[in-house]
Amino acid sequence: MNKSDKIALIFPPFGLSQGNLESASFLFGPLGVCLPWYMDGPTGQGGNINSSTGSILRPPEELKPPEDFPKLVREYLAWMEEHADRSALSFLSALTGTNEPEDTRWQIQKILREGSAPETSESIKNDRLKWHLILHLAVRLEQERREAENTLRESANQGSPLKDALGEEAESPDIMKDISPSLIQPVAERGLLMHICEAWLGLFGKLLQKETTLVTFHGEIYSFVNSLFEETVFEFNVIQELPRASFSLGSPLSPTHRKAGKEGKEDLTKKLGSVLYELKNELHYKEGRMQEKITELVHSLQKMLPPGENSHFIRVEMCSLPDIRGSHLSRNQAALHGFSGKTLVFLREGTENGERTLNQGT
Repeated sequence: MNKSDKIALIFPPFGLSQGNLESASFLFGPLGVCLPWYMDGPTGQGGNINSSTGSILRPPEELKPPEDFPKLVREYLAWMEEHADRSALSFLSALTGTNEPEDTRWQIQKILREGSAPETSESIKNDRLKWHLILHLAVRLEQERREAENTLRESANQGSPLKDALGEEAESPDIMKDISPSLIQPVAERGLLMHICEAWLGLFGKLLQKETTLVTFHGEIYSFVNSLFEETVFEFNVIQELPRASFSLGSPLSPTHRKAGKEGKEDLTKKLGSVLYELKNELHYKEGRMQEKITELVHSLQKMLPPGENSHFIRVEMCSLPDIRGSHLSRNQAALHGFSGKTLVFLREGTENGERTLNQGT
């Protein structure tokens, strides 16, 4: 694992695909895709990453779990599937020590001790093992949630299965219309989102330098980290609000963008870099200047698109996380310490008919 303060790091490893990585690299240059040991890379390219897009980064060798770790993950996943009536999120909470109701945590730990699930041992308390387990299991839960959302969305688009049988003129209640994909349980509740952040920082925190940009394709993570800092700056009156910027661009996945020359891409990356610099330096943050730079960036990108191609776009949200490290932060606020002073970026894809996160269906 090599240190770098110039590349953007993907955080966390949810919903990775060649498509969203290509979109991110078009905007931010070569990426560092941080993957725990034994976790596969994105689909396509044989699990590897195109060298022009970036590279896969692993935790230090001293944090590598033993070779039988994949077997341990499979055993936990099998147990979670077998006990589908028990909340998988509650299971993860017990693993991480999240403040779940005592009876729930006690029951899960009792099941583990009695051998209905993989046996616990002192090694499970080892941070390197715990951090890897949290990320591996959380990624699997997120994949399952996304698949369930896609199934619901497809069912809703198809309409009621009774429509053909009842005839076109017959009106029947479409129960699928009232089912929202948002009803699917999210990857984690607030406590578990914190543990996901802490696990990622435990494995990759040494990569974070002063100028590091963190890119996520996951809206829950982006909102959660934002809320952590908002609550803290409000409580300690650090600054009035977090510096933010957002804008939409024509999709870098269009054929025109793919044909863009190297010099053109480098020029656009420099323009985006100036916007990021303004975000990172909140003392010089001026709304008017920010909007001027954003307008210049969007105009440069849109000039590369022929008429009609810009119906497919990418929404970019950026937030400068202030450096709030200090004695007023408790020791258990690792996420606040680790992300302080960094720039967080959320990318999501959309069309004229609506928006969706990049990791859905790419």
